[in-house]
Amino acid sequence: CSGLGFNYAKGNGIAKSLERANDLYAKACEMGEGMGCNNLGLSFETGESVEKSFLKSKDLYTKACKTGEEEGCKNKWRLLSKTFSSPITYLALQERGTLFSSFLPTFGLYRFLLRVLYPELS
Repeated sequence: CSGLGFNYAKGNGIAKSLERANDLYAKACEMGEGMGCNNLGLSFETGESVEKSFLKSKDLYTKACKTGEEEGCKNKWRLLSKTFSSPITYLALQERGTLFSSFLPTFGLYRFLLRVLYPELS
């Protein structure tokens, strides 16, 4: 499913359709295909034919990572490291379900703490 979704996203041999690509990524993700979760996460991160959502993209990257999809782990780490300045801020905002829109600088200590809190990202 995710391979066909990629073809729709890029218009490889078929008419380009980001909506159809995201539908296929979602089906692939539901079936446990990590690449589908990762690609759908990218769509939510960038807002490609879906409403932009940090939390949805983070959740999809997490799901991809748990299936063993390395790109999902890398994307989750990248998303978290560029967005929040401290794990405490991240956890507090996640618990409240709020989005934090400004991108703050990251620090070595922050990355260390994230690796402690989220070892699957290491």
